[in-house]
Amino acid sequence: MKLIFSRARDIINVKNYIESEMLPMNKKHVALLLAVTMCVTSLSSCKLLLGAWGGEQSNGGNNTENDDNTQGGEDMIPESPKATVLPVKGGTKGIVVLIHDDGYTGTVERFDSLLEKHGLVGNIALVTNFVYNTTSKTPKTSEVKKFQKFLDTGRWKIVSHSYTHEWWAEDGVESADRMYEEIVGSQTILRELFPGQRVLTFAYPGLSSAVAQYGNQTVFSEAAKKLIEETYISGRKGTSTAPTDITNQNLKWNLLNGYGFMNGAVKNGTVQGIVESAAKNGGLILLYTHQLKADTETQEKADATTYNNNVMGIYYMDQVCLEVAKHVESGDIWNTYYEDAILYIREAQTAQVSVTKSEDLLTVLLTDEMDDEIYNFPLTVRIDAPEGWKAVKVVQGDDVSYALVREIDGKIYIDADIIPDAEDATISPITFTEYEEATEKTEVS
Repeated sequence: MKLIFSRARDIINVKNYIESEMLPMNKKHVALLLAVTMCVTSLSSCKLLLGAWGGEQSNGGNNTENDDNTQGGEDMIPESPKATVLPVKGGTKGIVVLIHDDGYTGTVERFDSLLEKHGLVGNIALVTNFVYNTTSKTPKTSEVKKFQKFLDTGRWKIVSHSYTHEWWAEDGVESADRMYEEIVGSQTILRELFPGQRVLTFAYPGLSSAVAQYGNQTVFSEAAKKLIEETYISGRKGTSTAPTDITNQNLKWNLLNGYGFMNGAVKNGTVQGIVESAAKNGGLILLYTHQLKADTETQEKADATTYNNNVMGIYYMDQVCLEVAKHVESGDIWNTYYEDAILYIREAQTAQVSVTKSEDLLTVLLTDEMDDEIYNFPLTVRIDAPEGWKAVKVVQGDDVSYALVREIDGKIYIDADIIPDAEDATISPITFTEYEEATEKTEVS
């Protein structure tokens, strides 16, 4: 603080010298620029100088900025608001992805009811032969329609879970052709059967048949990992309770750990603890389960039922969804689709943002270093809000959204979702009434 006032006094002394020398106006401008460059510690010091310089010309002695960015009759360069790309969408801390492995329609239906109840979304890691006849090479039309019904709710996206859920081997040795069919072919067919599904992520099947037949499970061979990396933006492997770190700016493509669970892990609080950890400390959690048994909605029924491997009760899955929803509501967790989580993380790690201000308009330029044909997910940009702004309208091409200005730790910000490497986005102030009217229309449509 002492340094700021010291600099301010120095600048005012320079200002007094300039006036006393009666320099021509153009030289005064140059001298003023030199004086302002001395104010390197705070904008408030510059304002002291500008107020002293032009105070006698302001209305009623109030040295406030006018709408045309002038003060005391001298032109000012408008200050660009500070902006940063948030590491997790919406400024949340952690990410939780919910996945059903395999593609049992009865389980998806039960799971879907829980997602709807708690306002969450999930992923179906679908084995392709559940919806595609691998002998006749034709779609199983009735099954495709069942899954499309779930996709149409907007609560689900598809993850590839291989072509047959079998090990890509012949006589115990990995086959390049089988591997290609299981990894790449599954994606191709799922995209054809479900238009609009990008199928950008892969969930390793358990491949227990490899162990049963050959006593060996070489599912993580370098050839398999390389092919998955070339085909998908992410792949999920085995079980771990540790959240994946998403803050490493040099994070390379890798197979991510998921956590597969059944009743016991919910009953003893392990799953809830994983979610709590992500909410407090950040990170990405991939939670997956296999089958939800019918008629197990109550704890009594869930506990009384005998379960086979990879089967759990609806009651305990409900407890997991309740825990996730609680942290979504508090603003600590982003529950999203597997591919959307990876798109956001990778884009955010290479993104650059700049903002310019002219009158009542902010223009945002957002870029990243990713392939725009794949990586085109909107990132949350946090911008210092100009004084007096309460709500905003955000326009980027044909996309229009609205947001309220947020107060965080005594400062006000705008959180705007903007697509990198697309058209510049513009942000303009609107009244709270205009915001309410606009968002009501959006909800109706």
